[in-house]
Amino acid sequence: MKYLIKTNLLLFFFNYFFTQNDSVVYVHIPKHYFNTIILLDYYQKPEVTLAPVDYVHQKLKSYQIKQSTIALNIPFYTKDYIRHDSSVANFSLLLTGYFLSYNPNFSGLAEKHILKKNGIGIRFIYNNGKRSIFFADFSPFSTIDKRYNETRVMRMASLLLWSYSFSPKFNLRIGFTKSFMWGNRYYLPFVGFRIGRLDKVNFSLQFPRIMSLNIPVSNKFQLSLFTKPQGGVFSISNKDTIYAAFLSENKVVYLGRYEFLGGLRVDVKPLKYLAVYIAACSSINNFLAMYSLRFNKDNQFVYRPFFKNEQGKTPFINFGIVAYLGKTKSYYNRNKIDEMINLNNEMGVGDNNNKVFQPTDNAKKKESFKVSNQEISDLINTFDY
Repeated sequence: MKYLIKTNLLLFFFNYFFTQNDSVVYVHIPKHYFNTIILLDYYQKPEVTLAPVDYVHQKLKSYQIKQSTIALNIPFYTKDYIRHDSSVANFSLLLTGYFLSYNPNFSGLAEKHILKKNGIGIRFIYNNGKRSIFFADFSPFSTIDKRYNETRVMRMASLLLWSYSFSPKFNLRIGFTKSFMWGNRYYLPFVGFRIGRLDKVNFSLQFPRIMSLNIPVSNKFQLSLFTKPQGGVFSISNKDTIYAAFLSENKVVYLGRYEFLGGLRVDVKPLKYLAVYIAACSSINNFLAMYSLRFNKDNQFVYRPFFKNEQGKTPFINFGIVAYLGKTKSYYNRNKIDEMINLNNEMGVGDNNNKVFQPTDNAKKKESFKVSNQEISDLINTFDY
């Protein structure tokens, strides 16, 4: 009996010890510098009457925008490289995706058109651990008029970018983009800069994306005065005979739109894993165009419109919710991680120009490693024999 009791005790302590070690071995250490981000965005502006200057204007009558977007940004692969000078470079691979629903709401059309734009893409971000970050985004997407499968069209947007930080207060970006955001297909240079630290008041101009004056009030609250373009190229059914000529070859027409939004944006991050924002003021240079598939099928550059219209200034409302999922790697003593995260968030997902607010706290992490002279003195006295 005595040996049985001892054996049971030994088994108990063995199981306890093994369980404790097992829990240590299988602790999940964060693999990435980025959170998984889920964005829910809604945009709307009021109805505008189109002057009946020609057949298409008379056909459409009026125009209103309601648009909603779900976007995803998911880190997939991260690799660090320790250089000979002890600096740490890193490479990140991210998957992106979005589902956009755009209702142009033409009052003169019998059919209700809900235009969908869905994309999935991939991002490469390389930080050399010193001053440079190289960014590449490839975003294939499809556009479709929801009720008409024959309207599906595949496209590709892309962005190549080099970011160089002369100091924490000045960052320069140069690159190239293929974009449909301006209501047509354009190949454009990308030129941008930021004056000011990310965690202080800063001015950012990123052509052709956004210009903003960012005012961080706290680590959870930011105000921004901004102006930015917004738009895209969509496919829409010609069942309503929007384009009356060559009907058999124009069952689908392209719809392009862009506008400049300007106003105030308020970002609040009440929780570590949740942020909300609201933006409002005026939309100007509201441009709407339609392009014949027949006349632009073989066109490799900008499309030529059969209809275009520019509306006056209108108010707009835009609000959204951002969720940040998962834990991220510590980047204490890692150079330019803040800049890398900001670059990823400022470029949004796809070709939709939705900026994400995510305050970085590298400065606070550095402070947590500081030790006062008094603390060191106490430590020495404790072990002073």
